[in-house]
Amino acid sequence: MYVRPAVAADAVRVAQVVRSAAIEGYAGLFPPGSAPPPIEQFVAGWQERIADPTCRVIVAVADDDVCGVAALARDDGVPSGRLLERLYVEPGTWTGGAGSALHDAAVRAALLDGADGLHLWVLEGNARARGMYERRGWRVVPGRTATPEGADAVELLYELGLPAPTLFTGRTAEISIARAADAGEILTLQRAAFLRDAQIYDDPFMASLTQPLDEIRSIIAADDWLVLVARLGFRVVGSVRAHLVDGVADIGRLMSAPDAEGRGIGRALMSALETMAAPLVGRFRLHTGVRSHDTIDFYERLGYALVADPTVPPDAVTMTKTA
Repeated sequence: MYVRPAVAADAVRVAQVVRSAAIEGYAGLFPPGSAPPPIEQFVAGWQERIADPTCRVIVAVADDDVCGVAALARDDGVPSGRLLERLYVEPGTWTGGAGSALHDAAVRAALLDGADGLHLWVLEGNARARGMYERRGWRVVPGRTATPEGADAVELLYELGLPAPTLFTGRTAEISIARAADAGEILTLQRAAFLRDAQIYDDPFMASLTQPLDEIRSIIAADDWLVLVARLGFRVVGSVRAHLVDGVADIGRLMSAPDAEGRGIGRALMSALETMAAPLVGRFRLHTGVRSHDTIDFYERLGYALVADPTVPPDAVTMTKTA
């Protein structure tokens, strides 16, 4: 399982997750006979949130399926100005850690944005959710309550001071779009991750080891590049990038920290990259070394196929996949 930013194509699945979780989690909290809103209403609401540049929506993905969602929004109605809202997980996966992963990723995002606190609303009778938040340091704001429209229920306002200790544990990979501040960590990671390739090809001056920091910063800032990082806690342990041009995503520099291999970070990064780039391109393309047999096998398991390409050097191969 991993978490990543939501994209427009996630709206329908997110709506299904939220509706299922609300029906199960709010059982007994609303008047008998009250019907949940139709799924179309959920879809429209999530389409708006995902498209809203002031709202950060993240999803949890397990077995290539979205199983949870959370939103971090600006809200002048709470003291911190930031609200963690609509954290929902598919009932069948409630004990799988998706809720904790979404919570920690959202709080970490607020902290990286410079927030010193965060707020959320919880139904007073939702003991399961209140217990989860209180175990993570959230506390009720005295005297602040609200009543959801059309409901005979009370919501309590909770607050969390930042930083929160749980942010440093990092058990689930969190995929996010790289920021300028990540460039140094990406460079350090890149040099460690590609040492093995330098040994395989007997080339200590290969581009992945000698790329300057300013070039990585420029790529992160460029509109036609998509650069993702994977974090465990606050540490960057993986990255991948793609140049989006002429309907093709040219993928490169897929890497993970040597001590974090075997945790599915590379697969999570590729899945997130493909999901986020698919609406913009028709094909994915990548190059790797002809002697990198494990790497070629990895990409073939992801659906990439070797194609003839006379433009690459003799010691390289090209692989493609339809978006």
